[in-house]
Amino acid sequence: MAYAGITAVPTATQMVGTFADTLSSFFPGDKANEFKKQFPKVDSTRLQTNPITIEPGRLRLDLQDITELFGNDSVKDNGNPTVKSADVTVASTVEVTASTETNSATQQVLTHPIEQIVLRILQAFPDARADQIWNLIREDVKRESNRIYDIDSAVISVTADDIVWFGKGIQSENEMGYEAFRKNTVYKVRKYLKASSES
Repeated sequence: MAYAGITAVPTATQMVGTFADTLSSFFPGDKANEFKKQFPKVDSTRLQTNPITIEPGRLRLDLQDITELFGNDSVKDNGNPTVKSADVTVASTVEVTASTETNSATQQVLTHPIEQIVLRILQAFPDARADQIWNLIREDVKRESNRIYDIDSAVISVTADDIVWFGKGIQSENEMGYEAFRKNTVYKVRKYLKASSES
C-alpha cells in the first residue's frame, strides 16, 4: 500500500503572529504592545498532505495473490497463444505444446528471470562473454528506470560476485554467484539459442 506523506505546517495566523512579535521589538513600548495585541502569537499548525511517487520499476505484485482473489483470467498472459500458465515448474524451463490452431512444434521456454535477461543480451550481442554479460546487467541495473535488458526490473543489485533478484513472491529474494552464472546460466541460454536457430 502507498500512503501520502503528511506533514504539520504552521497556519497563516501563526506565521503572522510570529512575524508581528519579531517586528514589535522595533517599536516603542506602547506601540509594540498594541501591535502584539492586534497580531497575537498563536501556536497552531495544520496537516498537509504531500504527493508521493511510485516508480513502476519498484512496484511489485504477487501474481499468486491476484490469481487467488480474482481467478486465472485476471492475470494476462503475454499474448502468445502457445504459452499456457503452469502451476508448478520443477526447473527453470517448461515444455510448452502449441495449440492446435497455430500448428507449431513443441518448444522450450526460458522462465528464469536471469536467463531471460541473458537471452536479451545475447540476442543483441551474440559473441558476448560471460563477464561482459555480467557487466551489461550491472550497468542496466544502475539505470533504475528504463532498463534495456532487465525490462521486468527483477534484479535488485549486482556486485562483482553476486546478483540478487526478486523471486516469485513479493517478499522473496534470490541470489546467484558469478561462477554459477557463468557455468550454468550463460551456458544454458547459449544452448537454447543454438537449438532455436537449428529448428
